[in-house]
Amino acid sequence: RNDFLWHNILRCCTIPTSVLMPPLKLGKRTERAELGSALQQEIVAPRRSPRRIRIRPAARGAARKTAPHNLFNIGFDPQRTIAATRSNQMTANSITSAQVGNTELQVTRLGMGTAPIGNLYSPLDDAEAIETVQRSFENGIRFFDTAPLYGTGEAERRLGEALRGIPRDEVIIQSKVGRIVRPDRSIYFDYSRDGVMKSLEDSLDRLGMDRVDILLVHDPDYENAEVHYQQAMDEAFPALVDLRAQGVIGAVGAGMNQWEMEWEFAKKIDVNCFLLAGRYTLLEQTSLDFLDWCTENDVSIFLGGVYNSGILATGPISGATYDYMDAPEEILAKARRLQEITTAHGVPLHVAALHFAGAHPAIASLVIGSATAAEADDNRAIWDVETPAAMWQELHQSGLISDRAPLPA
Repeated sequence: RNDFLWHNILRCCTIPTSVLMPPLKLGKRTERAELGSALQQEIVAPRRSPRRIRIRPAARGAARKTAPHNLFNIGFDPQRTIAATRSNQMTANSITSAQVGNTELQVTRLGMGTAPIGNLYSPLDDAEAIETVQRSFENGIRFFDTAPLYGTGEAERRLGEALRGIPRDEVIIQSKVGRIVRPDRSIYFDYSRDGVMKSLEDSLDRLGMDRVDILLVHDPDYENAEVHYQQAMDEAFPALVDLRAQGVIGAVGAGMNQWEMEWEFAKKIDVNCFLLAGRYTLLEQTSLDFLDWCTENDVSIFLGGVYNSGILATGPISGATYDYMDAPEEILAKARRLQEITTAHGVPLHVAALHFAGAHPAIASLVIGSATAAEADDNRAIWDVETPAAMWQELHQSGLISDRAPLPA
């Protein structure tokens, strides 16, 4: 059995893990030529266990049971039983799916970002947050992105609560490592191997699930970039690659607001996907070379920040934000020109922004945040709009978007 399962088995018992299990030893293996050495642990099962519990990972694709705070279902919780008809709503509201890199995972091309239900923009109560997630599910979304950072764990907890009773294999859950939430709700950075394991275990506790499908290294460039980058390369990524090899997770990558460092990771690590925020939008296509490389090398992109933090959603109004700050005049002027063309074709700016972002073949899913059920409905309605080809041709001819940028069909 792998060390991750043993740690989860033992944390359900009364005897501390350290008593039953020696410090983990690391060996080396070659994951692929570009990867170099990666971690693979030599697992020694403890001779005795206070509980004779056998854990057999479910076959790929088979239904898996979940538990609220550990790997075992203890008793029956009627609150976790939601009418089976809810999951069948996918038939009426289905969204096309895309494969994640060379994995067996499939994500809906429209996903939900959970930062807003972690009180990113304004405080929400649990009921509002849970309703938002459930409305997104009812609208056909089956891909949910979360992180310990969002609301210092609140987003993960609320997401898990909202999805209780829904068959686990019907959704893809993506979380992140690199930040750990202390009991007092403060956060510290940790891209070490032990930090990865602790972060994952804490996320599972908050989600009330027995697994996440995708794990990303989160913002290693945010503070002390040189130190965090090196620790991510030396420890975090090899740990994630090892978890993937053990079948604990299905895909590995990073989530960042820049494409340059993601490209560095992609050339050195056997990644499957990236979450990229704000760098491929109607206003900015600086990442085109990177996206083209990802298409050629079977690396999927989940695109966040398609509205550049606000201006493409609100339009070029006073106080509009770009990259989380007041938009500079040159950005406001460009947004005005974009809006003039889109509205002339009867398409609001934010609708054009979403459809443009999803047109590149590297983009597997657009991860759009929702804070309310109404916003979840709006996102689905925008997704269903058909945009006119003449508008995209005019935008190309205007020079406002790159002539290399793929256009919506």
